[in-house]
Amino acid sequence: MTGLTLDSIKSVRLCQRKAGYRFSIDAVWLDDFVRADNVARCIDLGTGSGIIALLLASRCPEMAITAVEIQPGLAELARKNAALNGFDGRISVIDVDIRQLDQFLQASFADLVVSNPPYKKRGSGRPNPDDERLIARHEIHLSFQELCAAASRLLKIGGTFCVVHLAERLAELFGELRAARLEPKRARFVHPAAGMAAKTVLIEAVKGGKPGLVIEQPLIP
Repeated sequence: MTGLTLDSIKSVRLCQRKAGYRFSIDAVWLDDFVRADNVARCIDLGTGSGIIALLLASRCPEMAITAVEIQPGLAELARKNAALNGFDGRISVIDVDIRQLDQFLQASFADLVVSNPPYKKRGSGRPNPDDERLIARHEIHLSFQELCAAASRLLKIGGTFCVVHLAERLAELFGELRAARLEPKRARFVHPAAGMAAKTVLIEAVKGGKPGLVIEQPLIP
């Protein structure tokens, strides 16, 4: 385990790099937000070391999950973590650019798509010198528009897309979701503390859904 740590969260264990990309609490919030009843097939876009796929597999024993990660090193860690938790028969990991998924996964394949994508636009903020973290946090290889297009293609009509993102980009996020035929149905804002503005938002959108948005009680960790 040289260069790795073995960590636990909820009921799962996972290996992560000591230096490099490590999952954030946002992934745990997203897992809590996802309604996964009667979901047979799920796709996790940008799985990193596999944290969201692991958490979903742990609480949904009938769910089959395809985890997608562009960075080969992280994809290998996700495979290791699936095996570590006994989920290697239910979580399959593919290392491919999400924009090229049409070559690997058929359309209308999934009941649920989840993603904890890069939050920052390309060229915004201070770039991270670590490539894994840079790609995970900035839209180097994937814009939100491209993410929505991929999710829409993969989902069945009536299927659900759940994503966590920056609250400050909410207007843009809703616009891109709707352009991809993903209608926002639920949103939950995450506030750093009571009385402070939201920093993060959790969104559920339905492919081909009718308008009608529910704003849930805020999450104040």
